[in-house]
Amino acid sequence: MVRNKAIMGGCGFLLLVCALGAAADDIVIADFEEGQGVPRGWKHEGTAFSSPIRKGRHGRVKVIGFRGESLLSSLSWEGDDGGTGRALSPEFVIERKYIRFLVSGGDYPGRTCVNLLVEGKVVRSVAGHNAMNLEPVAFDVSSLSGKTAQIEIVDEERRPWGHISVDQIVQTNTAGTSKIIRTGNSASGGTVQTREGRIEGDIQLRDGVLRVDGKPAPLETVHFVVMPARSPHKPQPHAVRMAGGEVWRTRIEGFSNGKLSVVGGLCDKRIIDVASVAAIDFSPGTKLRSPARPGTLYRTEGRPIPGKLVWIKENDIAIDCPLGILPLPRTGLVRYIFPNRGTNDQQGELDEIGLRDGSVLRGNLRLDEQNVVLEHPTLTEVSLPWDDVRYLVRGNREITWLTDLECIRIDLLGPLAPPAAPRPVDLRRTDTGFLSSVQVKPRTVARYRLPTRRTGRPRMFRTVLASADGCLGDMTVSLEVSGQSIFKRKLLPTDPPQNLSLPLPDGDELQLCVDFGERLAFPCGVDFLDAHIMVPPSEKL
Repeated sequence: MVRNKAIMGGCGFLLLVCALGAAADDIVIADFEEGQGVPRGWKHEGTAFSSPIRKGRHGRVKVIGFRGESLLSSLSWEGDDGGTGRALSPEFVIERKYIRFLVSGGDYPGRTCVNLLVEGKVVRSVAGHNAMNLEPVAFDVSSLSGKTAQIEIVDEERRPWGHISVDQIVQTNTAGTSKIIRTGNSASGGTVQTREGRIEGDIQLRDGVLRVDGKPAPLETVHFVVMPARSPHKPQPHAVRMAGGEVWRTRIEGFSNGKLSVVGGLCDKRIIDVASVAAIDFSPGTKLRSPARPGTLYRTEGRPIPGKLVWIKENDIAIDCPLGILPLPRTGLVRYIFPNRGTNDQQGELDEIGLRDGSVLRGNLRLDEQNVVLEHPTLTEVSLPWDDVRYLVRGNREITWLTDLECIRIDLLGPLAPPAAPRPVDLRRTDTGFLSSVQVKPRTVARYRLPTRRTGRPRMFRTVLASADGCLGDMTVSLEVSGQSIFKRKLLPTDPPQNLSLPLPDGDELQLCVDFGERLAFPCGVDFLDAHIMVPPSEKL
């Protein structure tokens, strides 16, 4: 039977088991089936959580995706976002790898959110996604096993989408397809990687000094910073993707004679030579329905149109295609990709800043009071408020990312069929607290060429090692440098992420090997998160 840490009716329990297929060892924290709003034993403040939403249409608003007969929501019967308050669960002991639940509502981190409290502090947090459909989310709490915790549901926002809806909170060892919140506090925390190691906590910029939980982190020692994902209130409607990898969120006014006119965002108004532009996003965030090809216009409806962009006006565009010069309304356009552009070989030597609105800039940065100041090749000097920064990566030569190393050879063995090749994943726009991942399946041996070692400068391999989302099998992970073993460990699906910092001996080849352990089960895989080689600076050089 499923154990229940909160008081709930037997009928609601049966509904939960039937609807979710709960495993026998899941622990239900709350299913909100009592029909009285906040469950018995919970505390609440304010007017936000006075009543549950029943199944089906709720006044003028329809909430989609909850289970059973009701859920907890701060949205009123009239669909009003004006109520505020919070609901706090009884204390419980963390006994499983994940705390999984359904959530929807406003994208206001820290203001419309679900928090996990340990010792009264927020250690995990997630906001809604500006939608009425509930989506599955799972807090990875494997590193918090045995600790006493509480669930806090918060609504402190009165603006549009100023509400939060939650359903079916359970402790479980299976995340399934849920979005994983692995580390930190999505409301205020973040991650800083320095020469000394990885630090998690509340990151602030005060008087030109970067601080983590109040302790200074000098910029010259910082390799990269990842802030919580927070959506801007009013992002610019379009985006210009530059050939060197930058992204400028702005509003496109027009295009003619090879010149693109934009206004808003990073600059008041600017004319851009499209020789430096890789693509134009008319609807940023919309996924392409077919593979991206140069010289092609993509739309939400209809097939992609190959051709040359002729002009862009306020309401329409024209493209020279096999059918002739074809005018099209701007409504429904997704992206135009220009013919292949070259890249700037100097980009890797520059600092990179990702902003909350989706912009990505590269240049030379410094810190000034509450702002990050970027000396930019085109925009000259740009001053960016710290609250707008999503991440930053220093453009120094102290680290080389695993994703940038030359892959010499990959052996895919597999017990039945060869596994998928190691897969690099860009995490810069996610809530994971990481910038990148390389996922490796069992029965895989991947060999990479190490960067040249300078005399007297030791090298380190750093990564956070974690079982992949939804992993069921046991694994053995080993690392070698030119045949010399430097790491070997068993990894269970329930193990917490492991922070590795391994000295690298002499050698020019790094080998990653992932194999099955005692229990063979699918799916199965290992994530090497933010994996990189560090060569610390030498005062002699």
